[in-house]
Amino acid sequence: ADDFPGLSTVFLRIPWALLEPQEGKYNWALLDTPAQRWIAKGKRIALRLTTSENWMKYATPEWVKSAGAKGTFYQFNKGRVESSNTWDPFYDDPVYLKKLDAFLAALAKRYDGSPNVEFIDVGTYGMWGEGHTFMSSRQDSIAIQKLHIDLHLKHFKKTLLCISDDFAGHDKPGRNFPVTDYALS
Repeated sequence: ADDFPGLSTVFLRIPWALLEPQEGKYNWALLDTPAQRWIAKGKRIALRLTTSENWMKYATPEWVKSAGAKGTFYQFNKGRVESSNTWDPFYDDPVYLKKLDAFLAALAKRYDGSPNVEFIDVGTYGMWGEGHTFMSSRQDSIAIQKLHIDLHLKHFKKTLLCISDDFAGHDKPGRNFPVTDYALS
């Protein structure tokens, strides 16, 4: 990356489960350690904290499920199944949202307004944090997307927020989409 012309920002995508392996116990070094390598070179970081990854069973911490958050197992690119090595929360589940709200509050306390953070990507909804679930638990809903945008807006008052273009649909043609209009507003 040092040889990439014009590089100003390094993007870090980390599952929530790795940052909060136990409720209220944070592993900020997982972000801070690699970030410092780039910050020391005059770069900034961008963060996406995810709750669904197809390479790990619980990107949302398993303790959130144990606390009563509802969700579903899924098979990548096939949808919901009874059991598998991947689990998605129901993204509008009240227990999940309460725990996520507390996590985002802690994240914002640490990083909101930091001169080293270029932007926070709303990554708590959908596969890889890209704002879609068509390859996982199939919960695509503009209402849920808005819920996650609003949850980030609640906590991040000083740092730029963004969403992936996949929030609008990974293959939908056009220029104007309700969810991007909402995010821009």
